[in-house]
Formats: sequence, structure tokens, C-alpha cells
Amino acid sequence: MEKIRPARFIACVLISIAVLAAGGCGREEEKKAQGEAPAPPSPPSQEAPAQVPAMSPSETFAAPQSRSGDLVAEVDGAKLTKKELDAQLAKMMASVEGKVPADKKTRVKENMRRQLRDNFIIRTLLTNEIARRKIKTADKEVDDALAEMKAHLPQNVTLDDFMKQNRLTPENMREEIRFGITVKKLVEAQAGKKHQATDKEIKKFL
Repeated sequence: MEKIRPARFIACVLISIAVLAAGGCGREEEKKAQGEAPAPPSPPSQEAPAQVPAMSPSETFAAPQSRSGDLVAEVDGAKLTKKELDAQLAKMMASVEGKVPADKKTRVKENMRRQLRDNFIIRTLLTNEIARRKIKTADKEVDDALAEMKAHLPQNVTLDDFMKQNRLTPENMREEIRFGITVKKLVEAQAGKKHQATDKEIKKFL
């Protein structure tokens, strides 16, 4: 079982998200310049490796209440046990039954296990940091993001199709969109805090 140092780890997470966001924007601009249609947006949950479906927050990040003997990870008091991880893993493996070649099943299973553990750690840290900073996302912001997402879906793909492919309910979808918007606000707040010039620095520059 691994215990995480929240302050250091969350800084790394925020930096990674900022870098990925910048890279994503660059790729979209490149596609626009080349006349290609941008890829449809997806909920901001952690993406699964190839052939690995996404898990909903309620399935993946529920805080465990089991004994400490079989802990896989512990973050800010939230615990993920081996029993819970195995149960989540079994659901994911069942969803890809018959879709994964036999010779790749072991590797896919280990990738899923690692993904579930990493998702638990990252989601817990971000959720706690958002709560600490009291960052909120209004329903209207979620509605606007959902409308934009619908507008960018491929022509023959409906929102229901998208939710089925990602194993999401309407409630899960809104929860993921809200979480993604709130994380973006957290990243922007962190970036603004780091780059805000002091009076002394301004005077020195002038």
C-alpha cells in the first residue's frame, strides 16, 4: 500500500493537466488550420488505455471503509482496498469480454488495474483541493458545456450513443462535465497565482 504526499503530488497533477490542456489546444488549432473538423469533446474523466472503457465516478472513486490490511492506496484519509479494486476491475474486464485477444488479456488487465488506482489517487486529490479552495461550477456552466458538446458530436452520433459507448448515465455525464470545468478553474487559479507579478517585480521591470 502506498501513501501519497498530497501537496507535492497535486502540484505535479496540476502541471500535467496544464501541459496537456495546452497541447490539446495546439492540436485543435492545427486541425482548424488544415481544414479538419475538431474531435468531439468527451467528459473529463481519466481516459482508459486502448480497449479499456471509462468508469463512472461512482464506480471508480467511492471512498472505502475496509480494514487497512489490504489497502492499495490511501490519499487524504480516503482508502482504496484490494477488494474494491478487484471488484471494479472485474466489471471492466466483463465489459471487454470477447473484444480483447487472449494473448493480450493479461496486459490489458494490468493496465486497467493501474488506471483504476491512478484515477482514485488523482480524483481524490483534485476533489479535496477543489473543496479546500471552495471552487464552484454553476448548473448553467454545465448546461452550456453540454450544449457545446452536442454541437460537436459527429453527424451520425447522438448523445445517447456517446453515453452508451462511455458507460455513462445522464447524471454521470453532468457530474463529469461539472468536474472537468471545476478542475479547469483550479488549474487556471494555480497558473494565475504562480504568474501574478508583485509590486516589487513591476517596479524593477519599469
